[in-house]
Amino acid sequence: MNKAQLRRYIGYFIIIAISVTIISINAATLFRRETYNRTISILDRNNLVARNLLTRGDFDSLDEYFNSIAVEDVRITIIRSDGVVVADSQTDIGQLDNHADRPEILSALNGVPGRSKRYSNSLGEELLYVALPIIDIGEKSYVIRSSMSVADIDKALGDVLGRIIFTGIVTFLALSILSYLSERRFIAPLADIQKAAEAFSGGNLDHYLSVPGPEDIKVVADALNEMAGTLKSRLADITKGKNELDAVISSMMEAVVVLDMSLNIRHLNLSALNIIGSDITNVLGKALIEIFRSSDLQILAEKTLKSQIPIEKIINLNTDRNLILQVHGTCILPTDDKSTGNAVVLVMNDITQTQMLENMRRDFVANVSHELKTPITNVKGYLETLAEGVMNDPETTERFLAVSIRNADRLNAILDDLLSLSRLEQHDGEGLEFENHALDGIAGNAFQSCAPKAAEKNITLRLEGQKDLTARLNMLLIEQALTNLIDNAVKYSDKDAVVTVCISKNGEMAEISVRDDGIGIPDKDRPRIFERFYRVDKARSRELGGTGLGLAIVKHIIIVHRGSIRVDSELGKGSTFTLSIPLN
Repeated sequence: MNKAQLRRYIGYFIIIAISVTIISINAATLFRRETYNRTISILDRNNLVARNLLTRGDFDSLDEYFNSIAVEDVRITIIRSDGVVVADSQTDIGQLDNHADRPEILSALNGVPGRSKRYSNSLGEELLYVALPIIDIGEKSYVIRSSMSVADIDKALGDVLGRIIFTGIVTFLALSILSYLSERRFIAPLADIQKAAEAFSGGNLDHYLSVPGPEDIKVVADALNEMAGTLKSRLADITKGKNELDAVISSMMEAVVVLDMSLNIRHLNLSALNIIGSDITNVLGKALIEIFRSSDLQILAEKTLKSQIPIEKIINLNTDRNLILQVHGTCILPTDDKSTGNAVVLVMNDITQTQMLENMRRDFVANVSHELKTPITNVKGYLETLAEGVMNDPETTERFLAVSIRNADRLNAILDDLLSLSRLEQHDGEGLEFENHALDGIAGNAFQSCAPKAAEKNITLRLEGQKDLTARLNMLLIEQALTNLIDNAVKYSDKDAVVTVCISKNGEMAEISVRDDGIGIPDKDRPRIFERFYRVDKARSRELGGTGLGLAIVKHIIIVHRGSIRVDSELGKGSTFTLSIPLN
């Protein structure tokens, strides 16, 4: 038995006890009143009989006569109008006082039946008195009074009251047992239904309610079980749909942010968290402006909420990465009257890379046009000059043709580099042969290719590091990459300098470093040196004959080898380019 049932049982017992007690008290009170009324009626009839006998007058002595006819428990007293007792069925009249001051006698002398309950000094007990109004017999007037002991009445009442109490106790026990059985049959199933409802509301839809009866309650229990099954099925469908939607939103490349009508964040996906670089617990419920710190994004959300039409805008988000976002804002209207208000959904597409690629494309087109136009213009100019008659001067003709050939070679070099880049980008290493080769041998081949230019500036080429280290690679491409790096080191180093190639092993990677003591690279230019046609010092680069594509080619060669390249440089003190290539 649980506490709730115990409280109910105690409540039932208290109600039954109070009810039985009230009924018993009322019954006892009514019986007592009825008993006294019946006693008074008996005494009234006794007075009437005594009056009839008194009026007949066939007796010698009133006292003796009434002593002879009176019953044992009823006392008859005859009092003259002056209060003198002339007859008493239970007491010697010689011992009785004048009764003129008795309440019931006073009332009877005034012509009204008198009644009183008081203590009798002559009998030494409490009596109930009933007096008949005055009657005249001959020349004298009398009052007839009958009385009965209250103790006898109370004794009879006590017997009846005992029976009433006994009956009340039996009734209490019977009703208590019936209440317990009713609780077991009716209330207990209702309590089970209450527990089941609490379990259902708490989300435990697997709870099964078993109620054997009564039939009406069983119908309710079956309906609740059916409802729980239906809710479980629908909840499973809703949960499945929600999980699928969450999975779709979470897997979207676009950042999705859901705002309430106060523009506080209600939900956002993983892409949005990556943009702000925070955990979801730190942003939910926070204001949009507080998390993204963009007034343009805040204004777009406000406009979307007010206009309730989709709005799209490109926004620069000032973060560590300086992102460029294409933001699409949509206002979601309430679906019913119970909804709390409008909501705003912001879909952010990170177009930073696209914009950067577009900028690179524009720069590439501009640069390649410039790089191609310059030698073409020179060749055209010299050829036009020759066509106009300068060919008669052999020395000038020879010089113009030499310049034209040099510019044609430059055009050819640019086109060769562009084709190399194109092949590397399009095929991504497919079709290339990768074999194990010794890195110091490849470095030696690169030294031979760059030796003539190094000799012109008396630059020493030095090989250091681990010997006989092999890696699986395409020898021609790695040799080309090393040649480009060594050639750049020679170009940008002063005379009598040293260019060092160092070979080492770092875990599962082979590292080849090309170090020079040249002019170095400024910090602002370092992130862009691997872009096509990007030059730190444009005038000096063209003067030295570079195409502006060498480092871009090196980068893509390393990419097809699934490696990486890094540069360390200090302005005026030289640079170090390090190639990392997987050993296998």
